[in-house]
Amino acid sequence: MLQHKLEEGSAEVLNAIFSEVLLHIVELMMDPFGNYLCQKLMEMCSIPQLQLVLDKVCGSLVKISLNMHGARAVQKLIDVVRSTPHVPRLVAALESAVVALTKDPNGNHVVQRCLEALPVEAHSFIFRAVASEVVEVASHRHGCRIVQRCIDAAVAHDRSLLVGAICRSTLTLVQDPFGNYVVQYVLGLQDQQANAEIVRCLSGRLGVLSRQKFSSNVVERCLQLSGPEERLVMIRELADTRVLGELLRDVFGNYVVQSALTITPEPELSHFLGCIRPLLPSL
Repeated sequence: MLQHKLEEGSAEVLNAIFSEVLLHIVELMMDPFGNYLCQKLMEMCSIPQLQLVLDKVCGSLVKISLNMHGARAVQKLIDVVRSTPHVPRLVAALESAVVALTKDPNGNHVVQRCLEALPVEAHSFIFRAVASEVVEVASHRHGCRIVQRCIDAAVAHDRSLLVGAICRSTLTLVQDPFGNYVVQYVLGLQDQQANAEIVRCLSGRLGVLSRQKFSSNVVERCLQLSGPEERLVMIRELADTRVLGELLRDVFGNYVVQSALTITPEPELSHFLGCIRPLLPSL
């Protein structure tokens, strides 16, 4: 009813409803029904009225963002604030809680909306927070998707910051059920410097990593996407007879060996096959 009044009413009606809603806006934004009224009101607010809304909600914006209904209202607030001078206030209200928001089933949508709607120059607070706690965020069901969206949105220094943080934490992330997807996403960027750093972090441990469910997938992607020099280093390590037998007998390791064989050039391929043949009777 009040939403219809807003749509059909005069400026006087809008101001009257606004004044009453403003008194209880934090609670209403988290209400199953009240959040829709708040969203409609935000769409119709003047810039001075938006300032009054921010005065009321900024201190509670994180709490509202973690609420199922409140997250929707905050996303609307982001949409209406993005082209106003109030963007820095919105950023200031959220920046201390970015990591918590990325891991929350409701809050992660607020972070995504910031990336989608706010001006590019306002994204850095998210990139800095995610890069500083990349293992915590990337190892989370919701957070791993946020990291990937951050990589998509970031450019120049911000992207280097994120990719560098991921590369430095490669060994931990590849063994995680969610973090391994983030490393694979970086590999897919075809940034040869980043890919070489990832291979460097995994080198010396390929025998173990190739026999683990999550990390074995990353080892295969490294074989497919890394440069010739890094690929050759990996092939030589995998062909080592001290680990090759275990890999061939392992449910995950044997797929890594198969992937390696498909991309190994001569003369390395003949050497690799020569290492496998003596092991075949024991398989």
